[in-house]
Amino acid sequence: MKRVIFSARNLSERGSNRPFNKNVIGLNILVLKADRKDIALNFSGMFDSEGFSVFPWVRPVEMWDILGTNCFCDDDAEVEIARRLSALPFDAVHWIDAGDYHYISKIRAGLIDRPFEIVMLDNHPDTHDSEFSDMLSCGGWLYTALQTNPYLEHAIIAGIDPDLESDCVRCGSKVTVLPGNFSEEEFFDVVSQSNLPVFLTVDLDVLDKFYFHADWTQGTMDWNHLKSALKGLLDRRAIIGTDICGGVPPGQGGNNEDFKINMHLRAMLHEFFYVNL
Repeated sequence: MKRVIFSARNLSERGSNRPFNKNVIGLNILVLKADRKDIALNFSGMFDSEGFSVFPWVRPVEMWDILGTNCFCDDDAEVEIARRLSALPFDAVHWIDAGDYHYISKIRAGLIDRPFEIVMLDNHPDTHDSEFSDMLSCGGWLYTALQTNPYLEHAIIAGIDPDLESDCVRCGSKVTVLPGNFSEEEFFDVVSQSNLPVFLTVDLDVLDKFYFHADWTQGTMDWNHLKSALKGLLDRRAIIGTDICGGVPPGQGGNNEDFKINMHLRAMLHEFFYVNL
């Protein structure tokens, strides 16, 4: 089997001599052998609209037929999602649809059978109380995981909106928070303080809108900052699992421009993880 990776080596960043071209995907195509594919969990149809599902290095997994999953996840849906996830290769990069489904990270983390730490890059802390009692939610899944998962010892939350930092107080010493455009030195120092395996989860709304379009409020991080932080983490810690969420589903107003720029960023992230993970 061969994996096609769309390289963006010829595309550069804002402020450089050559522009970051949102309209071109895959000018340089790198073909590499692979023994597994990325997993794309299709709840909203977003990956189909982007064209992400048809790439040879993606294995789409249909989840749209499970009721009770949009932003909040009821008990029956959580059981069925966990059942389907348990049949998938855990170490494959999982793309978990839009940020409305970030709670999938809590369900995946529940499959880990040893002590671990979560490292999350996100514009939101995901530590809110659920509006519907104890129902699992995209905005509160991390707090739920910290309270209920006996193997989850700590979480590092990086990149959140500084105005939301107070939402993490209820987690106490179980979380370390690096708001906004944290310095690389600070991030590397924090991630170097433990030898626990890391469950990595990234919500792409941490990025500036120039690089990615999300259906939630977004941060101001640029692509190079995100890539450097991820590379430093992978160099310093053992990664037990990786998932990524973010985007604009067609049912939330996603359009061709959203799909085009987001597919471009996904291709670059795929290449990054294939080379470094």
